[in-house]
Amino acid sequence: MTRIEKVLAKANVAAHEGVIIHKPSNIFYLSGYTGEGILVFGHGFKAIITDFRYTEQAENQAPGFQVLMVGKGLSHIMLAKKVFDENAVTAAYFEDDEINVRAFRKMEEVLNGITLSPINNVPEQVRRIKDEGEIAAIEEACNISCQAFEALLPHIKPGITEKQLQIILDNLLLEKGADGLAFSTIVASGENGSLPLCHSWQPRNSAGRYDHL
Repeated sequence: MTRIEKVLAKANVAAHEGVIIHKPSNIFYLSGYTGEGILVFGHGFKAIITDFRYTEQAENQAPGFQVLMVGKGLSHIMLAKKVFDENAVTAAYFEDDEINVRAFRKMEEVLNGITLSPINNVPEQVRRIKDEGEIAAIEEACNISCQAFEALLPHIKPGITEKQLQIILDNLLLEKGADGLAFSTIVASGENGSLPLCHSWQPRNSAGRYDHL
């Protein structure tokens, strides 16, 4: 059973229903695609909707998925509506913990005639049970982390700043084979030991999170 089939089964998605996924982590988990856009699927169909920058990437990373490109006057949700109409979908599940009120209202407007319901974190529930590939990836990530930390130890000495250690550790992780950082590295010591971050707080950039309408 594929990951999409597991989500369809756990959410009890009927033949006339579909699913819209906005969260990048869930899009990656279900399709292998790491770019921007949304994922729509149901029984017998699955599509990635993105813009011209990512169509080739989506085709390479998610073979077997239909890849649709937005354009002038044709938004992500408009294309989702087209996919749903082609597959006789009259109801759809969405991630209500990812979509804000304005985006939801716009989605309701565009998906006129399609009943929307929250999917209640079903993708995350499916993700709790790791398959062999995920377990191997976790083991490799742990190995990379341990190797990077051991290589960092000689750099920890009086006079070096938390910021400098952060930069060294981040580089070591990438050098050891990491694809990227799971979260911002936190380094704190001495008088800064009680502070959660070693650099000034920056607001999260939400650009692009809710423009898939």
